Amino acid sequence: MKNKRLFFSYAHPCGDVLVRRGSMSEETLDRIRKRLMGGEEVDADPKLFKVAYALLSMIAEKEGKREIDDEVIHKYYWKEHDEHVMNEAKIKEDIIPEMCRVFPGRVLEVRGKEAIVETPVGKRSINIEFIPNVHTGECVAVHYFYACERISEDVFNKLWGEKNG
Repeated sequence: MKNKRLFFSYAHPCGDVLVRRGSMSEETLDRIRKRLMGGEEVDADPKLFKVAYALLSMIAEKEGKREIDDEVIHKYYWKEHDEHVMNEAKIKEDIIPEMCRVFPGRVLEVRGKEAIVETPVGKRSINIEFIPNVHTGECVAVHYFYACERISEDVFNKLWGEKNG
C-alpha cells in the first residue's frame, strides 16, 4: 500500500465498530489515531481493517495495479464503500448507514478541534484533529464524525452531486 496514512484516515472511523465487535483492541485504534493526529506515518497493518483491505485489493487487481494507491483508496471510499455499507447494514445491527457513508463536507465554522460542515445529508459536527489548519470554506471528506482529508472544490462538487441524488 503506497499511502497508509490516507488509508487509515478513511478507515479509522470504522475502528470503533471493530473494537465493539472485539476484532480490534482499543489500544490499537488509539495508537492509529495518535499517529494520524501527530502527522506521523501509521505503522499498523492495514489488514486490521480486513474487509476494507480485501475490497481495496480487489479494486487494485481489477484495475491492473500491483499496489493499492491513492486512486484505489478514493475509488473505494468515495464510490464503492457506500454500497458495501448499505448491504452490511441489512445484516449487522451495529452499522448506521448515514454515519458510515463517506460524504463531501464544506466547513461552515471551526471550533477548536471541531468543525461544523454542510454535507448532502445536512449539517454535522466533525473532528478535524487529523487535518492541520482547517479553515471555514474548505472542503473535506467526512466519514462518521471525522474529516479524512481536504478535497478540491471539483471533487467536492462531483461527490455532492453523486451523493445528493
